[in-house]
Amino acid sequence: MKKVFMLILVCTLLLAVVYAPSTGTAAQEMGERATALLVEKAVAFLKANGKDASFAEFNKSNGKFSDGSRYVYVVDSKGNTLAHGGNSGMIGKNLYELKDSDMKPFMKEIINNAMSEGFGWVDYKWPNLPISNKAVLRSAYFKKVNDVIIISSTLK
Repeated sequence: MKKVFMLILVCTLLLAVVYAPSTGTAAQEMGERATALLVEKAVAFLKANGKDASFAEFNKSNGKFSDGSRYVYVVDSKGNTLAHGGNSGMIGKNLYELKDSDMKPFMKEIINNAMSEGFGWVDYKWPNLPISNKAVLRSAYFKKVNDVIIISSTLK
């Protein structure tokens, strides 16, 4: 069973890398791979441990699914935040209408794509906090698991 699970995980990661947006540098590609891997690890953890234990772990700012600059968060199909490793104050907030610095409704795009495709990437611009308030291009990787969507992002 473990071998089958690992095979599925590896295949999913390969698909994530193949369908990852094209970047120009090795550092960006490494960031995208690390982001996809973090989401895939969170997916496996959720499937193995259930929502309660998983969301508790995802919410830890110093847990298995947060490395300071990269973390996972979870929304439902309506955009309600169920877990957030970067800011626990976001739990319970609805993000469906959230727009980026260019007023792009990127969260709506993530949710709609997750519901139709199951996984993918969405680019958006967001302030580079806490470093600066300047908007930078980010890329979010997401994957739908049953009735929730696990998301993480990286600088592009």
